[in-house]
Amino acid sequence: MLLSNLKLVYFGIPGRAESIRLALKIGDIAFTDTRIGFPEWKEMKGGTPWGSLPYVELKDGTVIAQQRSILRLVGKETGLYPDDPIAAAKCDELLDACEDLQMQVNKVGQGMEQEAKEAARKEAIETGSVAGLIKKLDAYIAKNGSGGHSVGDTLTIADIMILSTSCSVVGE
Repeated sequence: MLLSNLKLVYFGIPGRAESIRLALKIGDIAFTDTRIGFPEWKEMKGGTPWGSLPYVELKDGTVIAQQRSILRLVGKETGLYPDDPIAAAKCDELLDACEDLQMQVNKVGQGMEQEAKEAARKEAIETGSVAGLIKKLDAYIAKNGSGGHSVGDTLTIADIMILSTSCSVVGE
């Protein structure tokens, strides 16, 4: 199998790797979860494909970087990514919307003390600048998903990304 003995490299936090970890677990893929500290990151940043994390290393030495690319690869190998091109595009659309959501939330409260930043983000999510995007996500899921799924009626990487992003946005 392509993903056997895969090595996932990310920080010791959920962040951008959590959706990948979840997809690997759900897909019953054994992997090495290499969690690095922020001091280590300074030394290894220049040696990563894009100067960012996460990345995975396959057993043949192939390195794949970028959260959504890795997630799609895992999804394709585990049946969590649709074969139908329209359903696949709808999954991709939700992955991108989740990235937009995370970026909007991260902008709120930048430069503030932690308590003030969290309060500002809570307000933005509930009634402010981020609330509109969340409503659009809800409407999209209602239109394109069924049975508790966001696209179609089976579990996909879009469902996993929505869970991971939601947890990140609310700080869980």
